[in-house]
Parts: sequence; structure tokens; C-alpha cells
Amino acid sequence: MELPEEDYAKILFEMSSEMPERYKAIICEIFDRDLSKTPTIRGMAFNADATALVKLLDIGTRQAFVMTQNMTNAAE
Repeated sequence: MELPEEDYAKILFEMSSEMPERYKAIICEIFDRDLSKTPTIRGMAFNADATALVKLLDIGTRQAFVMTQNMTNAAE
């Protein structure tokens, strides 16, 4: 996705942190991006519609689900 040509979007992007590597595969899947061509990812939303916001929230939800599942499997 491209960054809009708006000052606030640029400021928000510069303030945002890179997402941890463990989220990269999930983010690429949700936003239909090529994992091998995505070097870094930042988490931000600017003028986002409801669908984009739900996708952004889904990142943490999926990661939490995967971590819970892994902990359950390790305990068995």
C-alpha cells in the first residue's frame, strides 16, 4: 500500500514502529502481500475504512490465537 501525500500521514508513518518479525507472515496474508518482497512492516492506519481497521486488529488476534495454541500443544 502506498502512503498518501499528506503531511499527517507522513508524520504518523515516521512515528510508527516496525512490527516484530513474528507478525510479518500474518500481515502479508491478511493484506495479500508477497512475503518475500516485504522487507519491513509498520503498523498504522490513516483515513482507514472499517475493513482496513478490522484487518489491522486481526493481526494481534491471530498472533494471540497462534501463541495460545502453541502453549496448549506444548503443555500436552
